[in-house]
Amino acid sequence: MGFNEATPGDNCAHIKKARPQSVDGAHWIVSSTDKSKSVKVWCQNVKSAYENMGGDGSTKMSAIAGGCEGNPLAGGNPSSKRWVDPDDNADNVDNAALKQCETRLMIKLVTTDSDTRDWDNKFWSSDGLVNEADANDDLWEKAESDIKATSFMTPIGATIEIVGLIRGVSIGRAVYNIKPEFRKRSLQYLVNHGGANMVIGTRDNKRSATNKPYYGRYAKKGGVAAFDMFLDTAGDLMVRQRNYGGSQNSWTRLSTTDRSATSGCHRYSGIGGDHYCSGWRLQYEAMPIISYCYAYNRYGNNHKNTKGGSNAQCGSPRQVNLDFAILKNPTDKK
Repeated sequence: MGFNEATPGDNCAHIKKARPQSVDGAHWIVSSTDKSKSVKVWCQNVKSAYENMGGDGSTKMSAIAGGCEGNPLAGGNPSSKRWVDPDDNADNVDNAALKQCETRLMIKLVTTDSDTRDWDNKFWSSDGLVNEADANDDLWEKAESDIKATSFMTPIGATIEIVGLIRGVSIGRAVYNIKPEFRKRSLQYLVNHGGANMVIGTRDNKRSATNKPYYGRYAKKGGVAAFDMFLDTAGDLMVRQRNYGGSQNSWTRLSTTDRSATSGCHRYSGIGGDHYCSGWRLQYEAMPIISYCYAYNRYGNNHKNTKGGSNAQCGSPRQVNLDFAILKNPTDKK
C-alpha cells in the first residue's frame, strides 16, 4: 500500500496503520480533492503521528504543507510559484493557494538599461529588491531591466550558473560547484564580505559552455584575447577580485581565476567592476577581457569614466549587448 500510484493509501495514517514500521518518505495516497486520483506526498513521523506533508506543489492536489520548502519533494520543483497549504499537514488542501516562492534566479544584469551596477552601486549590498516579479523561470530571460530577487540574500547552495544572454536568448553558461564552506552563505554576503580574491567555486566544465561562444561568434578580434571571463574560460569562480592584471586599487564583484590576458595595468573584466590605473578610472557593470587604448570590445553601455580618457570607447570597440543572469540549482538546459 502506498508504494505506487495504483495502490494508494487513504492517507499517511492509513499507511502507518498497515505498515507500523514506515519511515519518512514519499508515498501515494488518495487525493483529498478528487477521490478518483492518487497523489504523491511526503509522509513524515511527527511525534506519535504519521503526517502528510504534501507533494511538490505543482498542483493544488499536491500542495505543500506549511510553506514553500515544507518537504523534500518540494525541493525538486524548479518553479518559483507553488501551491502551498498553510496548515501543518496537507490532509485537506481546500485552502491551499498559489504562492510566490524563492526563485532560482538571484540576479540579472541588463547592460543597456539606465542603471550601472558597478562596484560602488548599492545594488550589491542593500536588501532592497529590484523587479522581483520578473524573476520567475518563465519571465527572467526576456526581462529588459535588472532583477534582484530574495534568493540573492539566502544560502547560495551547492551549485550555481552564470548565463550570458543576447536579446533574451542564451549564448552559453558557466556552471560552478560551490565549495562546502561557502554554501550556507548568500551570494550577497560573499560579494560584500571577506578577503580579496576568494575562490568560492570550481567550474563544472562538463555542464558549462565550450568552444568559447562569445569569442567565437561575437568578439572583435584584436588586442588582448577578447574572452568572456565566464563563458569562454575554464577559470574557477572568484568574488571580490582585487587588482586584476596588475591594476591599482581595482575591484570586481564577480570574476574568475583565468589569467590568459592579464599582463599590463590597463586590463579589466568581470561583473560589477571599478578599474583604476595610472590616473584612469572606469566603473562598469560587465565587461569581457578588455584593454585600452585601443579597446576592441565592450558589453552594453552601462559604464562610466570618472577619471582619464574614455577608455571604454577608444578604438571604436564592438558593442555586444550581452546580459548576465546568475541562478541557483542549474538545470540541464543550456
